Amino acid sequence: MIHVSNVRPEVTSQYKAAVYFDRLIDDVSFTSQPLRSAAGWYRGDLHMHTAHSDGSCKSQSGREAPCPVFKTAEAAAKRGLDFVGISDHNSMSQYDALRELQPFFDRLLFIPARN
Repeated sequence: MIHVSNVRPEVTSQYKAAVYFDRLIDDVSFTSQPLRSAAGWYRGDLHMHTAHSDGSCKSQSGREAPCPVFKTAEAAAKRGLDFVGISDHNSMSQYDALRELQPFFDRLLFIPARN
């Protein structure tokens, strides 16, 4: 059981988290081959959001707008990340876009994630 503090000091929320590394799911990977096989240090972000939940970025005119999956991936690539987990809230709808984008972003590994 995980106890998480709340913004209100007198409130604590309780969550139970289960992590499995040996269960197969339909969306195990967006690529059939490793992008790199050499040992080394890899830099990434396992908590990114897109317009499929609450991710936002600047529109062409500079206003905040729901951020398309491509723009989120492009931002990660520009920052030199090696991997990202797009972990939109309660959604797997971003998976189709990630599956489509993985061949284009052939130096950035997309990891199936959900928040």
